[in-house]
Amino acid sequence: AYCMSPDGQALATEEGYIGGEGTEFTSTQPSGSITVGGSSSVSPLMEKLIEAYKTVNPNATIEMLTTDSTTGVTGALDGTYTIGMASRELKDTETAEGATATVLAMDGIAVVVNPANTTAD
Repeated sequence: AYCMSPDGQALATEEGYIGGEGTEFTSTQPSGSITVGGSSSVSPLMEKLIEAYKTVNPNATIEMLTTDSTTGVTGALDGTYTIGMASRELKDTETAEGATATVLAMDGIAVVVNPANTTAD
């Protein structure tokens, strides 16, 4: 919920992503541990979100493991991760298994070609 809050979405925008307006969040100060894992593309933003969340809830312990999108989804489905990170749309097979997506922010991908390389139109 913190990631989707106005503060979380503002942080996403500050980090160069396109965040939304967000929905209100009030910490209930839960304690315990969770593991977040998956996409290396999402990791830089998630690191910042975890850091910011710890300022509003110092009772939480959050471990982050960076792998890839598919491992993020399968890890969330099999319980290895509490939250799985993916930088792609979910596959039909993944949603059929119970995966649901929440878009944290949008980013862009550019392909850059050296002018000396030939390209076909």
